[in-house]
Amino acid sequence: MTNKILFAGCSFTANSGFRTENIAKYHWPVLLSHHYNCNYNNIAIGGFNNDEIFLRSIERALDQNYQLVVVMWSQIGRRCVYYADNNIDDWTILNGNPTGLNYSNEELQTYSKLHYAYFNNLYVELKKWLIQIIALENVFANKNQNFVFVKGFENLLSDFIKVEYVANQLFSLSDNLKHLLDFENRPDYYILEKITDIKKLIRQIDTTKWINFSSPSFLDSALDRSDDQIHPGPTTNRLLVDKLIAHIDSHNLLNY
Repeated sequence: MTNKILFAGCSFTANSGFRTENIAKYHWPVLLSHHYNCNYNNIAIGGFNNDEIFLRSIERALDQNYQLVVVMWSQIGRRCVYYADNNIDDWTILNGNPTGLNYSNEELQTYSKLHYAYFNNLYVELKKWLIQIIALENVFANKNQNFVFVKGFENLLSDFIKVEYVANQLFSLSDNLKHLLDFENRPDYYILEKITDIKKLIRQIDTTKWINFSSPSFLDSALDRSDDQIHPGPTTNRLLVDKLIAHIDSHNLLNY
């Protein structure tokens, strides 16, 4: 088996909620690797945020050579923290119920509640994610690394893309964005400035490297559920594989 693929992402990429005995039959990274008869390395971890996906993708791609890197981006607003004492680099994930090292620690529970009550700024999280996308594209391009990106969650992209500014008026501003942009308390010029900042970043993204940038995310395209009845199931995973194969073949990303 040849043509090693690196997969990076969150639980959608780690196992998509399938039991161990069903991963080989239904999970999209395994199916894709079987299609190309190649080895793969899956560094995805359930609950991981885009910061970790970004950094670990760079670390692995710089350390090893892969014919292809497939990154499925996660949900903005997730957080990964590291205890300073009695720890080196074991992680703890804050995403609903904390998981990982010392996840049940009382101080961690308080920290998580405080963060999501007061500091989970999704505008900043979105902006940071878009910059990470652009940065990772450039790292891979400089390394001549073939890659493809997959949108695991919508992450407000379609909300910002739909917004228009015509005749000094904003149109198609969703309720999500009105809340995000503090619509009731901010002047129009300020809101427009913040929308423009995001749109400028979106325009810098090379959407030809994606299979679903302008179409529904992996989660939103789910037609069925996996063993845990939460993650996208066998049919959805198979459809994703078909899209990836079409993209990989049309761009000649895996050369034999």
